[in-house]
Amino acid sequence: MNNLKLKIGSVLLALLASGAVGCTAQLGGLSASDLRDDHDDCSETILVDLEERLARPDVLLLVDQSQSMVDANNRLPNGSSRWSTMVNGIGNLMGSFPDVHFGLSLFPNRSSVCGSGGVDVSPTQNTNESVLSQIEGASPRGQTPTAATLARALDFYQNQTSINNDGRYVLLATDGNDSCGGNPALTAQRLLDIGVKTFVIGFNDGAIGFEELRRIAESGGTGDFYGIGSGEQLDQSLTEILGVVSEPSCTLNLNDRPVVEEALSLNIGGIDVGPGDEGWSYNSTANRIVLTGDACRSLQNSNEVEVKVDLGCSSVQIE
Repeated sequence: MNNLKLKIGSVLLALLASGAVGCTAQLGGLSASDLRDDHDDCSETILVDLEERLARPDVLLLVDQSQSMVDANNRLPNGSSRWSTMVNGIGNLMGSFPDVHFGLSLFPNRSSVCGSGGVDVSPTQNTNESVLSQIEGASPRGQTPTAATLARALDFYQNQTSINNDGRYVLLATDGNDSCGGNPALTAQRLLDIGVKTFVIGFNDGAIGFEELRRIAESGGTGDFYGIGSGEQLDQSLTEILGVVSEPSCTLNLNDRPVVEEALSLNIGGIDVGPGDEGWSYNSTANRIVLTGDACRSLQNSNEVEVKVDLGCSSVQIE
């Protein structure tokens, strides 16, 4: 068969992002049969309407239901128990972030005072009612097996058959340190090693466990724990955490692979953006572009933005 040489120009894939948040899209591509030798540059522009812009991460709530959460000596200044404050705060959270995939692990379990919490509700779509039902039906008792419960969360995420590209997180809500002899900071580090960050909320109406909670948050990749002393502070902390994990995705998934990977280029809103910490990187294994720094923020903060991906095309020999 005679060789057919086609001159392939720049293929522009345009993403039209409508709304204030989001940017994960599946981009349709061109095959060799789509390319015609009577085209001057064999280029095509594809407009993609993004079906969803808000990130929908998996958030596994690890909620302390130990005896200290209901002890009369540990009541907040308004007279409420730590437990009732936590239940109300999580209920408010569900209403504010209905698209987040919430899961739940209550600890300790009901069979042992130091029994690790299992995954009572797996994080997936439409779990809010199940999570609230489990929490509202709980009867706090026992000790605080934080490390063992984090280990169960690690086991759960390690054995997931599919990974949520919008993020996987643990949110630990407790009122003190591990009282069952574990090392929760070490387990939080192991979670981070597989890409799962751990946020920590702790009641700060007493000094118990402050340093341990801080170490868990640091090892879990979130900096410091959120200290709370009231329902209002709890609501504020939960809202701040969920605001972080629900930020729009800055990942662009490509169907077509770059013809010349080194020549890949990006244009956001008419401005050429180079690779790097404030621009983007290309993951060849997943065939996706991840925007970082200013490039990601510009996408997240735009009501409407057009992103053009030049696949770095050049002459291609088709047998």
